[in-house]
Amino acid sequence: MDIRIKGEMDGIDTAEVIRNRFGIPVIFSTAYLDHERIERAKITMPFGYVLKPIQERDLKVTLEMALYVTKVDEERRKNEEWFSTTLKSIGDAVISTDTKGKVTLMNPVAESLTGWNQKDAFGKPLKEIFHIINEETRNLVNNPVENVIRTGNIVGLANHTILVSKDGREIPIDDSGSPIRNDKGEINGVVLVFRDISERHKAEKALKESESRVRTKLNAVLSPEGDVGLLNLADIIDVQEIQSMMDDFYNITNLAIGILDINGTVLVANGWQDICVKFHRDHLETNKHCIESDTELSKDVRQGEFKLYKCKNNLWDMSTPIIIGGKHLGNIFFGQFFFDDETKDKKFFISQAQKYGFNQKDYLEALDKVPQMNRKTVDNTMSFYSKFATKVAELGYSNIKLARKLNKNGKIEEN
Repeated sequence: MDIRIKGEMDGIDTAEVIRNRFGIPVIFSTAYLDHERIERAKITMPFGYVLKPIQERDLKVTLEMALYVTKVDEERRKNEEWFSTTLKSIGDAVISTDTKGKVTLMNPVAESLTGWNQKDAFGKPLKEIFHIINEETRNLVNNPVENVIRTGNIVGLANHTILVSKDGREIPIDDSGSPIRNDKGEINGVVLVFRDISERHKAEKALKESESRVRTKLNAVLSPEGDVGLLNLADIIDVQEIQSMMDDFYNITNLAIGILDINGTVLVANGWQDICVKFHRDHLETNKHCIESDTELSKDVRQGEFKLYKCKNNLWDMSTPIIIGGKHLGNIFFGQFFFDDETKDKKFFISQAQKYGFNQKDYLEALDKVPQMNRKTVDNTMSFYSKFATKVAELGYSNIKLARKLNKNGKIEEN
């Protein structure tokens, strides 16, 4: 490309367009090598200059050199693209710095975790971008780059390290810092690789809490002074066996049952009415009435007795407590029903449907299915359930006492 050509653009401008559009290497030919033109030409990254008058030997050497440099540059570009693609694809966050601890590179994962983009972070001290503290003491953690530069070794972060991102998020991480060495073995930077361990952190915390609960429950079962109140009802009774028994009982009698722990968690259930399952317990507001019925309205009943009450969804329920070792751990419920000597208040249920957005037709059809029972049948059913609750409690507590006795004799040992 002759530097001086006719038209609105000279050779330098034209060479820049060719380079930007097509990546074709350019050699300039010129009779002038003044400073201003040389500086302008540098911008287009030419692969050489040939002075006029052009000598064939000079042109051949320059062309060969340009082609060689082009080939080397293409290999370099491909390597850089491969490196960039690899860096963007890996799941770990990567930050590199120079020997002064200033950021030279960040991959997308590092940008996401720190809240900084590479453009803004470039040249800034790592401690401004990579702000880490100890989770327990809340003290700043030493800059890993300084440790790598000082020791020349790979350095990992201590446990319980938290990365505080630009927007204030706290992310548990682990990482390692490694020296970047040149061909002579000299350190000319540090690469920091780290990852978000939030899920592992949660899992470890959940495991510790689970282990603590297990130890607490083992102590409650095996220790003579153990507090049965620390156990859940499901820890004591055989839920699957009782569910199987109650399924058979329902098939014979068509009498519904629900066994719930003291927190309202359903352990055993069958025969529950559609109006409860498909509507009341399936809606946020009306389910609050169910929870209140399960946990509050059923309180203050002595073992062997039962309580009749109408829930806020306007259905009758009865409950009897399951008391084990003097601790109220759950209830047996019988419900949802109406007495045969009362009239269903359809106006109330129509207003319920309108208030909570129930399909009125389906809701009233479910209402029609709710059984109307005579008071003697209800009383006899709850008399049976209260005795059943007492027997379940006695069997459960007998198992605990047996476990304590065996443990005291050394036949069972807590790990």
